[in-house]
Amino acid sequence: MYGYEQWQPFNCLRLIGGVSYDRMIFPENFRIAPVSTRTDERYHVLPKGGLIWTPLKDTTVRVGYSESVGGESFDQSFQLEPTEIAGFNQAFRSLIPDAVGGANAGATFTAYGISLEQKLPSRTYLALEAELLKSRVDRADGTLEFNDQGGPFLSKIDERLDYTEWSLTGSAHQLVGRDWVFGAVYQLSHARLVDDFTGITAANAAANGFTKSVDLRGLLQTLDLSAIYQIPCGFFARADGVWTHQNNRGDSSGLMDEDFWQCNLQAGWRFYHRHAEITVGILNLTDQDYNLNPLNLYTETPRTRTFYTELKFQF
Repeated sequence: MYGYEQWQPFNCLRLIGGVSYDRMIFPENFRIAPVSTRTDERYHVLPKGGLIWTPLKDTTVRVGYSESVGGESFDQSFQLEPTEIAGFNQAFRSLIPDAVGGANAGATFTAYGISLEQKLPSRTYLALEAELLKSRVDRADGTLEFNDQGGPFLSKIDERLDYTEWSLTGSAHQLVGRDWVFGAVYQLSHARLVDDFTGITAANAAANGFTKSVDLRGLLQTLDLSAIYQIPCGFFARADGVWTHQNNRGDSSGLMDEDFWQCNLQAGWRFYHRHAEITVGILNLTDQDYNLNPLNLYTETPRTRTFYTELKFQF
C-alpha cells in the first residue's frame, strides 16, 4: 500500500510527502546451495519526502528523501509507485552491484538528494547536485555443518552487506549563437561495501583461516566534455570526450587504479516534428579498453572502437 500528496502553499514552493507499506514473504535462501525450504517474512513502513523551491525566476532548489525496498527476484524490475521524489530516483533494482555482492532479495534502499539549478542571462545553465545512497541486506548462505554427532547437516551462515555511495555532480552548459551548445559535466563518487558474516565469530574465523569481513572501496571521477551543433533543417552533430579515473586505495580486493579517455562522435538528421530520427556514430574512437571496479555505479561504455547506427520513429 502507498499514498502520496503534493502541497503548494506558495507559488514558489511545492512540498511532497508519501509513505508506503510493504509485506514480503520469500524463500530464506534459494541462490546459495545448499538451498533452504524455509521462508523469511519482513515488514517495512517506508517514508518519502521532498520539496521544490524556486526563490527566483531562474533558480531552482530540489531536496528529496526516500526509503524503499527491493523485491525477491523478477519483481525487482517493476515499480507501481512514483519512480522519483522531487526529481530524485527512488526506483532501484539494486544498489549493491551484482558483480560484487551477488543477487539479493529484500534489500532496503535509502536515498538523500539535494540540487541547485541556475540559469544565467548569458544563456548559461549551471547545476550542482549531491546524493547519498545506502543499501543493506541480511541474507542466509547455505552451508554443510559437521559436529560431534557427525554430518554433514544442512545449515546456514548469516551474512550482512552494507553499501554506501555518495556522489557530487556539477554541470555547466553554454548556448552559443543559434546552433551551438558546449557543456561540461563532472562527477565524483565514493562507494563502500562492508560484507560481514555475522554468523561467524572473529575467533572461529581466525582459527580456521576464514575471512569474516571485507571492506571494499572505490573513488570514481568522470568528466564529460561535449560540443553539439544543430540547425533548424534537422541536421545535428555531437562530439564527446570522456575522462574516467578510479582510485581503489583502501579496497581489500587489491584492484589497480584506472585512468583513461574515450572520444565519441555522432551525426544525424531529425525529420519534421521529430517523427523520425537517424543517427550514425563512432564510440570509443581511440579504441581504449579499461578495467573498472564494479563497486562504483557507472554507465558501461564500449571497450573497443564501435560503429553504430540508430533509427527512431514515433507516430
